[in-house]
Amino acid sequence: MNSTVTIRLMLLALGMTSLLAACGGQSGTAKLQSSIQGSWTIYTTSAQGDATLQVTLIPGDCSDTPDFQDLTACFEAGEGIGSISGTGYFLYPPAQVILGVNSSDGLQVLLTEGAPDGAQGDSAVFVGSGTVSNGAMSGAFQCDTGSTACSGISGTFSGSKN
Repeated sequence: MNSTVTIRLMLLALGMTSLLAACGGQSGTAKLQSSIQGSWTIYTTSAQGDATLQVTLIPGDCSDTPDFQDLTACFEAGEGIGSISGTGYFLYPPAQVILGVNSSDGLQVLLTEGAPDGAQGDSAVFVGSGTVSNGAMSGAFQCDTGSTACSGISGTFSGSKN
């Protein structure tokens, strides 16, 4: 084999090794993000009562959500994105769920319950934080300080990917 062919083969081998190393796996954050998208059953517990949410989370944009800062990914259900339904204790029908992943792989949660018949300005907004791993999530939530409809309500949540 001449030296030109040998050099080309070495460069090809080096290029393939680099490509395989780069594609060998996702970072922890990328794996977490891809594990959130899809259908979930989420259970909430509070002193007022228990509820079950069925959501299909779709990648979204949280740039207009002031409670969510420094996110690496955002997933939404409701308001024409994904799907959301629920049974059990709710002040109003569930309208939207947003799950955000921050740079430390923590989970931020926003649940909005909308007033019946689209009444303006009347909704319950809950915020929370938690963890998600291996198709399971858990954490705590409380009424957002700007939402008087749910003042004083707090609780815990857990969920599993369907």
